[in-house]
Amino acid sequence: MKITIVVLNILVSFIFAQDNIILKTQRNFHINSIIEHDQQKQSENVIPYDWTLSGLNGTLDTLKLYSGDENATNFQYSGHDVMVQWFKAPADLIIKSVSFHVAWVLSDTESVRLKLVKVNWDKEQIENAEETNHGYYRAAENGFFRATAFLDDPESTGEYVDQSGFGPIFGEDLWSDDGLGILVNNLVADQRYWVEMGQLGVEPEIKRGEIFAIAVRNESMDGRTLSIGNSAFWGIGNSFKYYSLGRQGFNSHRSWWSRKYIMDMTASVLITSDSPPTFNLLTSSILSFTNYTTPRNVSIKVLDDNLLDGIRGTDSVFIKVSNNGWKTSEKIQMSLVSGDSVNGKWSGEIPGYSPGNDVSYFFIARDINGNIAQTDSFGYKIYEPLHNTLLVFNGLPGSGYPSLYYFGHDDFEDSTQFVFDHDIWFYGRLNDELLNNYINVIELTTDGPLVNNNKVIREWLEKDASHNYMLMGDEWLGFQTSWLDTQWKPGSFHYDIMGITFEYNDINFRNRDDQFKPSKIVPIAGSAFGDSLIAKGEEQGTSIDSFKYDPFGKIDKPNWLDGLRNTEDCEVFLKGVGIDSNLYTIGYSRTLSSGNKIVFLAYDPLSITSVGAKEYWYGFSSSAPQVQALKWFGIVTKLENDNILRPNQFNLSQNYPNPFNPETIINYIVGANRPAASGPLQVQLIIYDVLGRKVKTLVNKTQPAGNYKVTFNAANLASGVYYYKLKAGKSFEQTRKMLLLR
Repeated sequence: MKITIVVLNILVSFIFAQDNIILKTQRNFHINSIIEHDQQKQSENVIPYDWTLSGLNGTLDTLKLYSGDENATNFQYSGHDVMVQWFKAPADLIIKSVSFHVAWVLSDTESVRLKLVKVNWDKEQIENAEETNHGYYRAAENGFFRATAFLDDPESTGEYVDQSGFGPIFGEDLWSDDGLGILVNNLVADQRYWVEMGQLGVEPEIKRGEIFAIAVRNESMDGRTLSIGNSAFWGIGNSFKYYSLGRQGFNSHRSWWSRKYIMDMTASVLITSDSPPTFNLLTSSILSFTNYTTPRNVSIKVLDDNLLDGIRGTDSVFIKVSNNGWKTSEKIQMSLVSGDSVNGKWSGEIPGYSPGNDVSYFFIARDINGNIAQTDSFGYKIYEPLHNTLLVFNGLPGSGYPSLYYFGHDDFEDSTQFVFDHDIWFYGRLNDELLNNYINVIELTTDGPLVNNNKVIREWLEKDASHNYMLMGDEWLGFQTSWLDTQWKPGSFHYDIMGITFEYNDINFRNRDDQFKPSKIVPIAGSAFGDSLIAKGEEQGTSIDSFKYDPFGKIDKPNWLDGLRNTEDCEVFLKGVGIDSNLYTIGYSRTLSSGNKIVFLAYDPLSITSVGAKEYWYGFSSSAPQVQALKWFGIVTKLENDNILRPNQFNLSQNYPNPFNPETIINYIVGANRPAASGPLQVQLIIYDVLGRKVKTLVNKTQPAGNYKVTFNAANLASGVYYYKLKAGKSFEQTRKMLLLR
């Protein structure tokens, strides 16, 4: 057997799951494997999660349930734990060999046993199974407990203990050595292992529609040690894991659990019967969120290359579409636009629907032998404009912190936010059809924009003098110039619309780590937005010299403050002090000759605060320039005593970095779902070890609603898993895991 393995872009970092440690890679994991047999050759093509085959030159020979482009996760398992991946046979087939990929091992002596088992559940049961305790087989003492994973395990007594009410997931062995799997010794990290079925004298035959599973058991006798990591892909399907010592603590729930992962296991098979058509999903196969109401074209490639009897070819391809949750649907015939019926591209058109509709669709193909195949269902939503102001998150999500906190209020104990009528867009590039619904556009690009909307914004402003535009974010400038200081001249969007004559990138940066320090900023007296900041400072008892810009302290982003020079018609309201002690414009307003109102904040507006013994969060107050701009644009008529929304979110974030050595940062939010008169809550943040013993108290005091950051130093602690728990008052409690590695 010839094996060629290519691994691209491997970079490992670590995260946790709620049960056992999971190490997640920040990379795209892709392996192309070529395996030669007498009767077949394995293709580089794979089976994606729509349960179809994809082969090369008519040889349909590779069963694989991920595309190879998803982010891989290192899913670890302890001694006698079992990882299982299941497959539904798309045709009659013979299994020639199977493989699994090892992402990580504790030592060079780790080993596993591999076998194939029958799956009793059907595909719908498996896909819809919740992550819960399903059951186990009773067993003789096996060095751990009187429980085991499979019916045919040597220690099994045959009686299944059903915990979920659905019966045993797995039945008899399809391929094993008297109940034991084939032993694979001395595992190496980042290695794929192939096991030939013929070495036991039998190659399992599977009928079309039957479901089988590859099972890999960790042979480590130290059941508490997470000794092996199997590559997996989170969130794209269901697989199963058997926890020999219990998922939720030692000796708790020793059983099978379904997990939202696809294991990186494959089966090399020989097709022995005619199979239905197979699909190759093109970019145009999967439609994304849209604001267009017109019909949309979709296309897909379909292969029906049946070499078993020579009768081959696709007869017809359809799109099945619904816009009401499949209460009704329509079937649309697709046309062959390139290639031929054996291997061709088919196109069709999904009807247009009105705004607010959720559209679902899938593809159906039938070959000339009458075999039918279909893909999983896809879907998209048609955007519905409701108001005349659009808030655009260009590089930020449309919910959570900090996205929903940019328009705040002075009452910090209750963490209130203004309610003003607006729509939210965080779905990519803007277009004419979308913008034509709006009078005001507010675009936020903190941490850098994903797309450049300059052209379409300019055209929208030129259509109507009543259109107003506010742009916010300290990386908008450098994103377009590769962070090179640049002079802008008439004719450019920067000059004509934004009033920028010269940009200075990263005015606060000279030496390493400068980006993690705050910058001094100065409100300009006599400007409307600047006077608002100054007045609030006087009310708080702080001077004009007390203002600072600190994104790392407020939104956990580096400080890449940019400065600029601007045209004479700009009213500058805020300047930043550069590392060279010079003052640079960072915020101003402008009215174009046509009448359009423009506001530019070359910084993250949420990150304005004050220095000294008394800190005040100006970026979240009604004095903040972005809030004042709402009144200037006419979006709101007053800023005090408006109807307000009280966010009720409490949250404990995952620590970062994780794993860590020796310091890590923990962020949390104290919400305001309580009467204002009740005052600040008693807040506790405590570290525990794996045995539940208190290690350190980080916070134990009353705190008003707001966002908090705590640094935990574990210099005096041993490596291992620790827990941190946040308690706020009597109604909120949340716990997370973290890993200290030395």
